[in-house]
Amino acid sequence: MSPLLAGLPSAATERFPVARGIIEQLANGASLVCVDDWRAPPVQEGEKVRGGTGLLKAQAICPAWAFYRYRLGARALGEPVAGLDAAARGTLLHAYSNISGRARLCRSGGAG
Repeated sequence: MSPLLAGLPSAATERFPVARGIIEQLANGASLVCVDDWRAPPVQEGEKVRGGTGLLKAQAICPAWAFYRYRLGARALGEPVAGLDAAARGTLLHAYSNISGRARLCRSGGAG
């Protein structure tokens, strides 16, 4: 880990305590409830499902994907890349600068 990030709290345990609680509950034997939800709501009268021939092609290839894409508005995920792009690096740098600046102000007794 970078020495610049060593003092920051762990995101998994500090920022998202609800997620940690769910994991602990499941690990301690909490039961899951299965719901039989295999049928989508019907297209309502007057409702328009857009897609044209793309919808028909998707339906022929994979009915599930056609439903996700055209009824739920899902999109394919982008191609993953190794590391952070320039925009993400800039966002991370700005967030770190903001946090470290506040920490310096607090240590020096300034208003923060």
